[in-house]
Amino acid sequence: MNLISSILDVMKDLPVNHIIYTVSAIFIVLLLLIYADLNEKSELNKVDRYLAVSPLVIEAIFQTATIWNHQWHITKSLPLEFSYITSLSICLYTINRFDKLDTWIFFAGLWCAAAAFLNTNLTGHEVWYVILRYYSHHALLLYFGIRCLRRGYRPGFNDYLSAVRNTALIFIVIVAVNYLLNSNYMFTKYPPEGANFSRLMPVWPFYLLLIISIGFFTYTVLYLLAKPKNISN
Repeated sequence: MNLISSILDVMKDLPVNHIIYTVSAIFIVLLLLIYADLNEKSELNKVDRYLAVSPLVIEAIFQTATIWNHQWHITKSLPLEFSYITSLSICLYTINRFDKLDTWIFFAGLWCAAAAFLNTNLTGHEVWYVILRYYSHHALLLYFGIRCLRRGYRPGFNDYLSAVRNTALIFIVIVAVNYLLNSNYMFTKYPPEGANFSRLMPVWPFYLLLIISIGFFTYTVLYLLAKPKNISN
């Protein structure tokens, strides 16, 4: 009961702006999904191809605005958070659709979107370009993660292992980057601010191990829910 109460406390502390932006983002994603489903389902359509360039545009706006307002810093402004790395990979859809990208966007994208909308590392007082970056990137991850399924993608066990392996590789690289820059990308050194479930977790490094375990569990659930029906393992 104490755990449930603590989770509810985190949910109660979510900024009102976060709830408004989250509901708005999900509503827009649903409209886009409906519109995209009216077109071809098996291949990338025009909606997908146009949206695939959006992560680069959003990131360019953020970087430009941050530099213009003298708030850019190498330890906090690079797109090295796991969500932003995953979102920017969506741009590869403008070149071609291939299963390996579907695998990555399905597992990493849906995990990032769920984590970002269910809790947040924002305080509710951020400037517009931070808000644009956070909610737009995660809305795109939600959209393309679902679109993978709508187009017929179903993960095999090797896809699941590939997603886990690639996530681990990115994590290792970011740990090294944080060591070199004395930064905290992907929150590998200390928990994020905001109303999020890391406040319920033990101190470093145990909280980080718990977050990794939750991510692994989420990948496993996504695989079990979406795998082809004729695959038993």
